[in-house]
Amino acid sequence: MSDPATSPLRSVTNAVSGIEVDIVADPADMYLQSQLAAPDNFEPVVSVAQRILAADAVVLDVGACLGFVSAAMSQVVPAGRVVAVEAGPHLIEGLRATAAQARGASVDVVHAAVGATSGEIEYHADANGGAWGYVAPAGTGLRAPATANVVTVAQRTIDDIVIDCGLDRVDLIKLDVEGFEVRALEGAQATLGRWSPVVVAELNPFCLWRYGRTLPQDLTDVMRARFPHLHAVAPDGSVTLLDNESAISALLGTIGVTGGLVDLVGSTTPVDLPARFDVVSRAVDGNVEPVCHRASILSRVLRRRR
Repeated sequence: MSDPATSPLRSVTNAVSGIEVDIVADPADMYLQSQLAAPDNFEPVVSVAQRILAADAVVLDVGACLGFVSAAMSQVVPAGRVVAVEAGPHLIEGLRATAAQARGASVDVVHAAVGATSGEIEYHADANGGAWGYVAPAGTGLRAPATANVVTVAQRTIDDIVIDCGLDRVDLIKLDVEGFEVRALEGAQATLGRWSPVVVAELNPFCLWRYGRTLPQDLTDVMRARFPHLHAVAPDGSVTLLDNESAISALLGTIGVTGGLVDLVGSTTPVDLPARFDVVSRAVDGNVEPVCHRASILSRVLRRRR
């Protein structure tokens, strides 16, 4: 633990899907700044959890980053348990501090990447010192920029993490692992088979191919094969039922043409989701857009360039 007097980490307060959270992080972090630019960041997984989880539910936040989702989930399941899994070594100190001051259920932090097998893997941290980073799969030829910070980290399967944490149930798994979602699911077969948790997985075409060397349809195929009930939640809060191949093809086609990403919600039993979640809006450059981490600094720059 670093000396509080010299550490750049500070506690800041913001809202996630209407839930006020306290996050410990470096105020200069660009991802943190993009979150704090909005009064309330819409996170589909948190909004889904608010509708379907009991107060004593157990949640795995895989790809916890700064801990926004974990901190919010601790209040969604105040009598339950949250396990925050994060690979980035530069994020662990802040994430543990965030977990320690969570306002509801206890939040346990696991420092590891997730994959289909347990072992080790390279983690590529943001060269600018930000929260963002990714793991590099072996054998794909993916190389980090010369300026990137590359370190070797432990890789664990979700099944092993569940055993190590002594969990006797898992109700929801969030997956946001920069293109490694398919491999993470491959390492969760025992957990999925035993407890049938709801899985909310980010479908980010860029990350799936650039870092995971998988395609968007690889993730939708895996989710559809595992879960008879599948939905997509867009950054504007709209919810689409993916109950046939035509609906999935339409979704992938739209994302492929217009860009963007969605969160896939898979369940073995029907879930009560609205046609659209309420999302706070704000004016940006004279236009109204939803407030969420997807509407980040980068997306606003790209819109200005068009």
